[in-house]
Amino acid sequence: MKDNSYKDSKLVEVFVAQNELEATMIKDMLESHGVDALIRSDQIVWYDGIAKAGRGYWGKVFVRDEDQQKAKELVAEFMEQGGESPH
Repeated sequence: MKDNSYKDSKLVEVFVAQNELEATMIKDMLESHGVDALIRSDQIVWYDGIAKAGRGYWGKVFVRDEDQQKAKELVAEFMEQGGESPH
């Protein structure tokens, strides 16, 4: 997210990422469609891979509540295309 305007919005999870690259691709794709997104890694610094092994995922991508429907549609379309940019 480019600014702090999200502080007044409820953030909702729209994607569970298996790795940092996947999370970054989804975030970038959403932002290219005008949807601000935020990545939250659940990894623990200094404990490479321990959190992922325990939780089964690397981290999550969040958007504002009001962007949730659009974001979920964009993510579904993106994943159906094999994770390649539609542009």
